[in-house]
Amino acid sequence: MAVSSRMEVSGAYNSSDGSVYAFVHRLSKPARRELVRLAVQASGGSAAVLAERVGVRRQSISKFLSGRAHPSDETMVKILSVIATSASGYVRREAARILREEMEAVVSGYAVALELLGPDSSESS
Repeated sequence: MAVSSRMEVSGAYNSSDGSVYAFVHRLSKPARRELVRLAVQASGGSAAVLAERVGVRRQSISKFLSGRAHPSDETMVKILSVIATSASGYVRREAARILREEMEAVVSGYAVALELLGPDSSESS
């Protein structure tokens, strides 16, 4: 399904509880850059087409790809929407792999933090 307007893209991941934005906020800079690259691929290889779809300037996409700038959380949600609605199976699988790795890193970080805190004080009573 091709995305025909910015309105469709921005609404595709509208989450009332903010959970999508909370996850996107934790994406690493390298993951963001790789997802932008995949979204360009999903946009026929055109940074200009992706820029139009997500509502940024073409130069911004170039900066995201080079690492000179990083997309905002809102822009990342729109980029994920482009991938979800117009990408090939390969691009969607690659994006899913990246997101899975990012999620595993977040969960691992929480586990380490909980270990450092020690046992729950209510369990030791």
